[in-house]
Amino acid sequence: MPAVQIIRFSATPEEMRLLLEAHEAEFTKTKAVESQAREALEDGLTAQQAMDLIRAVCEWGKYAGIAGRVRARNSPETILLRIREALSLVDAGLVGEAVFRIAKLKGLGPSFASKALRFLRPDKAVVLDSVISEGLGFARDLPGYNAFLMECVRIGELMNVPDQPNPAPSNRVWRPCDVEMAIYAKLRGL
Repeated sequence: MPAVQIIRFSATPEEMRLLLEAHEAEFTKTKAVESQAREALEDGLTAQQAMDLIRAVCEWGKYAGIAGRVRARNSPETILLRIREALSLVDAGLVGEAVFRIAKLKGLGPSFASKALRFLRPDKAVVLDSVISEGLGFARDLPGYNAFLMECVRIGELMNVPDQPNPAPSNRVWRPCDVEMAIYAKLRGL
């Protein structure tokens, strides 16, 4: 009897590079939102910058209306507090917990919370939305997020060899979010 395998995702290194490029072509504001988040963090992250970042992330995720609900249901200070708490959790190595801290904002679920954290810490966080969850079977809860993050870190480590450069011009290594974007692109057929 042959061995039984369940393979949820497979791609060659070359395909991963092409998939990341396809994702960037579909989501053209990715680098701009990354820059916005980086600049806000460098400036010390004000309440206005936190609200602007939530808006930019929701627009990037193609559901701008979510930002309006979040802003209507949470004070600017609460939005800033949740993001700062999440950043502290990331610094402590608790990335999944950080997603769910942001998700405590009224009107913002784990999917868009993971998107926000992905832009705030692209070297540490990934997006876990319905495409990934339904396509690969990762639950949209803390264990599911952590399991998917670990897979993206593992794949990134495999990709970070001298003959596998990342096509993204701003960095030379595969970050977990780069892996996630390539996976998303494959699942969506981009």
